[in-house]
Amino acid sequence: MNWKLILRIIISITLLIGLFTYIDMNELLNSLQQVTPLLVLVAVASTLLGIFVSMLGLKILLDIRKKVSLGKLSKYSLYSWAASQFFLGKLGTFSIIYFLNKEKISWKESSVFITVNQLVTAVMLFPLAIIGIFIFFPEQFPYAISLVILLTIGFFVGKKLKIVRRLKRFLNKKHKLFIDSLRLLKDNKERLWLNLLVTFIGFVISVLVLYFFFWNFGYPVAIWQILIASALVTFLGFIPISLAGLGIHEVSSVYFFSLFGIPGAITLSIYILFRICKYIIAGLVLLYFAFLYE
Repeated sequence: MNWKLILRIIISITLLIGLFTYIDMNELLNSLQQVTPLLVLVAVASTLLGIFVSMLGLKILLDIRKKVSLGKLSKYSLYSWAASQFFLGKLGTFSIIYFLNKEKISWKESSVFITVNQLVTAVMLFPLAIIGIFIFFPEQFPYAISLVILLTIGFFVGKKLKIVRRLKRFLNKKHKLFIDSLRLLKDNKERLWLNLLVTFIGFVISVLVLYFFFWNFGYPVAIWQILIASALVTFLGFIPISLAGLGIHEVSSVYFFSLFGIPGAITLSIYILFRICKYIIAGLVLLYFAFLYE
């Protein structure tokens, strides 16, 4: 029995029950009734665009090792994304490794490129998250800054004491292919910067889509507010304690946007729409692959 999966399901269900208890159901139903076919179309297009941006970022990195055609990588990424919506932990996200192995890219190399692609998102959102902590939790801001300073000092001290170099030697012996892949990325920094640019553009587009939704519901929130709140919501979604972020995204988004005067029912209805679109798209993709490889 997979207790981790059961625990994540319990956490997701608990968060959602608490959220639906907090939200006025009549207001939520009224908000959902305001959803038009145009909003559904925008939600679907935004979801597919997000998958494409993530795939493009990965391709930028993979091209360092081997060029995989855009068509093949799009298919692999679509399946991997669909699997990640339902499967536990990284099983779905890293399922793309199976396909990349067919392109003569080893699982260790693939793991490096996929992990770096995800880390770029975290690095991009980190400054926005720090600003968000300052805005939403000003009393905790000194602790956050202190942690950043300590980590920075620790890195330079470790480098000075040659701890980092010894660690590299150890990893080089045990995980040579992994280290070689990291060196490959280090020697192609322009690819990392290009990946960062593509990721940032994708994030800005998602922010503009949210702005359009809030505006459509009669709550024109400032772009910078959506930018900060979305960064924090995405960051919290990285915490691996729920089922593909289910519950965490919804609860955190309702909380952060409520601080900007957005009713919880409005925010939740938007995130429910996106969640439903994701599950429908993911389900159709998995069904397609199931029949394709039957």
